[in-house]
Amino acid sequence: MLAYFADVSVRVCVLALIAVVFAWRRSAAVQHAVWATVVCGMLALFGISSALPRLPLKVLQALPEQSLPEQALLEHAPPDHVRRFEPPTQFGDRAAVAIPYSAPLRREIDWVALGYGVVALAFLLRFAVGAFLARRLVKQSALMDGFRESERIAVPLTVGWFRPEILLPLEWRDWERAKLEAVLAHEGAHVRRCDSLIAAIAGINRSIFWFHPLAWWLERRLALLAELACDEACVAATGDPEQYASLLIEMARVVDASRGRLREHALAMAAGSRIGMRVGSILKEGRRFSEGMSRMGWAAIVLGGVPLVWAAGAMTLDHQAPVLPLRLPPLNSPKAPVLVAQARPTAQSAPAVAKAPAAPVRFEVASIRPALGSSFKDSFTMHPGRVEIASVSLQRLMEYAFRLPQKQVDGPQWLHHWGGPHFDIIAKLPQGATADQVPEMIRALLV
Repeated sequence: MLAYFADVSVRVCVLALIAVVFAWRRSAAVQHAVWATVVCGMLALFGISSALPRLPLKVLQALPEQSLPEQALLEHAPPDHVRRFEPPTQFGDRAAVAIPYSAPLRREIDWVALGYGVVALAFLLRFAVGAFLARRLVKQSALMDGFRESERIAVPLTVGWFRPEILLPLEWRDWERAKLEAVLAHEGAHVRRCDSLIAAIAGINRSIFWFHPLAWWLERRLALLAELACDEACVAATGDPEQYASLLIEMARVVDASRGRLREHALAMAAGSRIGMRVGSILKEGRRFSEGMSRMGWAAIVLGGVPLVWAAGAMTLDHQAPVLPLRLPPLNSPKAPVLVAQARPTAQSAPAVAKAPAAPVRFEVASIRPALGSSFKDSFTMHPGRVEIASVSLQRLMEYAFRLPQKQVDGPQWLHHWGGPHFDIIAKLPQGATADQVPEMIRALLV
């Protein structure tokens, strides 16, 4: 689970870096659309990243040899509860190996998963409570002259995901017509842009990725960009930036800062601590105001974002360097010799003596423990008298044992290098063993 979240987190960061390039120096509406695509892509990668077909990206990588002194090897010796392989006992043509269960490690992984689930559930419950309070606020409001008014709010709000509604405070009847038109233009922009729905998606994303700083930044950034985009649309409609800036300052004086859990579900016209920045952006000299994204613009961002999300989820690094460093034979061993000619035995030749098949070479003793961490860089290292294999999957182990190229071994998800478990192996070589015999000993170990 930790490896999966680490993998998705890295892929999302790559997606965010691409979004920075597209959103650089764009209008608030375009930036909001780009980062909303990143939020949706983040949730999509969380849900379907493991099911996407892999797209290998070939890179060259040199793996340095890792050498550990004998004292370090003793320090890394596995305790009694770690899986240990002993010389097998023969039963006919098969070998039996006893593998005790590693209970302490299983408990540690379960506690980590439980801790993540508890925190994520707490954030989701808080989000659900906010949605319930927002819905109750709409039900308790009154419909008057075509508008919904509520005595429980101090500034205009837009509430609702799929069918958003504009709520006005009771004082709206005393407002001047220009002020009312500006307020309705701002909140109407929120409704047209579906900002409430995008804010809800960002809140769910933050609840799931509560450990990722990008999820928190995206939620706050989208909230700010939504207000800036609506400010631009409102000024473009009214044509009076000074009057609109004064209206924002007036609203900020009476804003109700006690909304608490409603902040994620109700878009207030003057909420937040960025009023000064919004006013400065409106009054910037020579500023041109846009009414927002067109349907063609949204279609371009969606059509461009879907392939990028798919590529970020499917891209994998295919290391072209041999998995084994210097002293061990490469994965792709030379082809077996081909028989070209054979002399026929004559009557005078001595009868052939049948030779018994040689017993397979085995490690004297080998220890296997699950690899900790989320690193997928496996390494095979040979030292005098022993072999160390770090963070290796069953797929890589079988490829080396049977001298196969990469991507030639397929099977269930737990077998694959990406998504399956990884192991650390320390094995003691028998007296006189060579590097060419290591694949044969690993085959015996796999049995």
